[in-house]
Amino acid sequence: GETPALFLSHVDNTLQNDFTVQSVVAKPKEWEWFKLIPKKSDSMFASIMMGFGQQQIQEMRLQDHLGHTTVIQFDKAKVNTALAGSLFIFKAPANVDVIDETKRR
Repeated sequence: GETPALFLSHVDNTLQNDFTVQSVVAKPKEWEWFKLIPKKSDSMFASIMMGFGQQQIQEMRLQDHLGHTTVIQFDKAKVNTALAGSLFIFKAPANVDVIDETKRR
């Protein structure tokens, strides 16, 4: 998948295999900016700009092939925060049917 969250979790080698990564100057200029251009023509995005400041991601600008740009701004981001395992246990609400495709017969 090419979701914005996956771009942040890619290992450096994976990014370089899938994208041409360029250092660029953009606003705000006090941030360090990188432009990712996909190497494959069937990519979901035409280009991705990532701005880093204060040693963490501040903004992502994702441009699709129609020229539309989605801007994601990161505010008060916390890095490597410990999370309780219970946050990842799904409990279905009452009166809801759940189709579990993970269990095989």
